[in-house]
Amino acid sequence: MVEVVFENFVNYLRSGNTDKLNIISFQQNQQHKINLSTQLIFYRILTKTVVQLKELNLTRNPDVDFQSLEQMIQLKKLSMCGNNIRNISFISELINLEQLDLLNNFDLDIAPLQYLVKLTNLDISCDISDIQFLRTLVNLEELCLWQNIGVVFLRDLYAIFLLYAEYESRTINLLFVRKYYFCTQNEQFIQIFQDTHEISINQLRN
Repeated sequence: MVEVVFENFVNYLRSGNTDKLNIISFQQNQQHKINLSTQLIFYRILTKTVVQLKELNLTRNPDVDFQSLEQMIQLKKLSMCGNNIRNISFISELINLEQLDLLNNFDLDIAPLQYLVKLTNLDISCDISDIQFLRTLVNLEELCLWQNIGVVFLRDLYAIFLLYAEYESRTINLLFVRKYYFCTQNEQFIQIFQDTHEISINQLRN
């Protein structure tokens, strides 16, 4: 397995020695704009390298051409934190994803996530209001919902092991969850859940 960061990416591609490339990290790179499709086609490794990639880190790269990601069908781990992205329609093609991080991407249309049925780890801490798509994600084990206060109607997620969430006034309805991590000011909620669940609560104060 080979991991390459952006600073060495171009030289690595030019070497033609990409058979074992599995991980690329562009986290907080200094490029103004990255068009992944253009970069990779230019070096004639589109079918050879992109298809085999397993992990891609695009954290804090708001100018990336995200639509080109739809060709990376073998991706298992994808991080797109803080990219100010709204349209993630391309992600429905990435059916092998197991870990996805969308932290701090606001105004997302998250409906395409319903097709990622292999997901085990998902971070959608980005102020969403509708999480009905979660009903199809039957393999989820860890779910992070910070910045989504009160949106935790998750009756069908039987595989969930860890839940990170905020809680104010709405009902938590999760089955078989073993660990909860909540931000809450609700004293009654704390009393009810601490006796029956392994729960860690960051108790917010005014």
